[in-house]
Amino acid sequence: MKEDLNRVKEKIRALKALAADSGATEGEVTAALNLAQKLCHEYMLNLADIEDDREIQVELQVDKLVRDLRDFKIRQVLHMDGAIIRLFDCEYIYNDCRMTETIMGTETDRTTADYCIDFAHNTMHSAWEKYKRSYEYSLMRERFRAKQLKRDFMIGFIHGVADKCREMKQNQEDVKLKTTGTSLIIVKSAAVEEFKKKTFPYLKTVKTRAVTIHAERTVEAGREQGRSIEFTKPITGAKTECHPSLSYR
Repeated sequence: MKEDLNRVKEKIRALKALAADSGATEGEVTAALNLAQKLCHEYMLNLADIEDDREIQVELQVDKLVRDLRDFKIRQVLHMDGAIIRLFDCEYIYNDCRMTETIMGTETDRTTADYCIDFAHNTMHSAWEKYKRSYEYSLMRERFRAKQLKRDFMIGFIHGVADKCREMKQNQEDVKLKTTGTSLIIVKSAAVEEFKKKTFPYLKTVKTRAVTIHAERTVEAGREQGRSIEFTKPITGAKTECHPSLSYR
């Protein structure tokens, strides 16, 4: 049945190509589109999504990228990293023994996610250094140890970035639904998930531990700084390639 459906899709693509051919007559265009619509109705397909499916299958070469996390002392960064990774249509797993983070997705997506994670980590440390010079920090130091404040600030920053990423992801999906339907979202997600299952067939989920907060004001300061990160994708070059441009206020 699946093979029959694939053959039907190929036939519809051929009909769409004929209708788009500048050399086709008006009668040929009308006949091709009518037959394509008839096949779509018979097999419950969406004519606008047929070409999208083929293009996605050609482009989706899913692979993995491994990041070393041994230099990061706060485990909560995984929460931030995961939100960034999913923003760029990737998935990830964390190896607790090796302390590595594996990003799975297309080459462009996982490379972009990797770059943005590094940016967020570096910005988090820069924001902390800036906060240490603030008047608020001097007041908080009268009640809390520097180590406690640093941890609280970074936890806030991590959740701020994660919240921002989730909002952006939802906005992206809303735009895709309006412009291309669900095929772009579903096909890419399915390809990454299939790669994940084949590469790591024995995955286990673990429970996360509760995080102790000492200074709420410091957490909120970190969250505000985390939410100030901006992820944008300006179009550059003749090939209309999208690259991330990140700024921090």
